[in-house]
Amino acid sequence: MHITDTEVGAGGAGGWADYLKTYITNEKPAFLIHTGDICYEAGLRSHILDINVNTMGCPVYYTTGNHDYIDDPAGGESLFEELYGPVWYSFDCGNVHYVVLPMENYVEFPSAYSKVDSYQWLMADLRAKDPNKGLIVFSHAIQDFTREPYVFAEGFPTVDLRDYGLLARAYGHYHNRSVRRCDGYVSISTSPPDKGGIDHSVMAFSEVRINADKSVSISSRHFYVPRQV
Repeated sequence: MHITDTEVGAGGAGGWADYLKTYITNEKPAFLIHTGDICYEAGLRSHILDINVNTMGCPVYYTTGNHDYIDDPAGGESLFEELYGPVWYSFDCGNVHYVVLPMENYVEFPSAYSKVDSYQWLMADLRAKDPNKGLIVFSHAIQDFTREPYVFAEGFPTVDLRDYGLLARAYGHYHNRSVRRCDGYVSISTSPPDKGGIDHSVMAFSEVRINADKSVSISSRHFYVPRQV
């Protein structure tokens, strides 16, 4: 399951989290991932209390968004790392190797890491990847990609993720719902589940299924929070 850009405040997630939990209880996905903009210090501190492995009943992963960096001399990502863990990491599930990448551009406060740090980590991770597993990349925004499907900024050696079995990339940031079949992989943009997108996308979360043949199926699961008058 994929959610993104929830942008909660000190009050926490709200009613949509109950709909999400009910769906997870019934459908039993392998994991839930949130691709960033949690957001700001109040949101970072409250969101993890509502959306975690214990409240959702499945593994929960997070990526950083541009609104998830704070003013800290130790690095803008310091609070995220304190509450949620590293800003880049990978894990295996079924027949897929999943990679989480941090924001490379447009962060509101400087990070302690550099682009070369994340580039070097990614290359080491891809070299260690099981070649029999597919690859799915999570990031907050496709600015992390200089051009499809290459990664990282100009000046670094480019890497074609299709050489490592790229099946899909999934992201948020744009507050819309979009699924594009690209040359050899699927590009998945998800809208916020709490209020829809800035382009008035229906509020939803994405269900992504990886089939035995490593083909990818995407469904939009809609739910409606009762309006208070």
